[in-house]
Amino acid sequence: MIRRKETIMYRLRTGYAKLNKHLFKIGVKNSEMCENCGRAPETAKHILLECTTYSDNRNVMFQELIAQGVTNFSMQSLLSEKAQSVLPIINFIHATKGDI
Repeated sequence: MIRRKETIMYRLRTGYAKLNKHLFKIGVKNSEMCENCGRAPETAKHILLECTTYSDNRNVMFQELIAQGVTNFSMQSLLSEKAQSVLPIINFIHATKGDI
């Protein structure tokens, strides 16, 4: 389980997550756009912070992060090596995307 969490965080940090922006770049998808809202390329930043489809899940993630003492919700902070941000992000990914 730890390895799986590390893999998800690594993919989010590096841009190699199974999200449309990356999948389009490698020729797997026909578009880089978010299939949920269609407003922006589907990137880690988009799903974690911007996509309106995930607003409720995002609010849950933010509450979990706050409970862990995380109050800076920038991508740099969220995807840092801080252990307290990992579980809320993993929970968010599982609730919204399943596997990336």
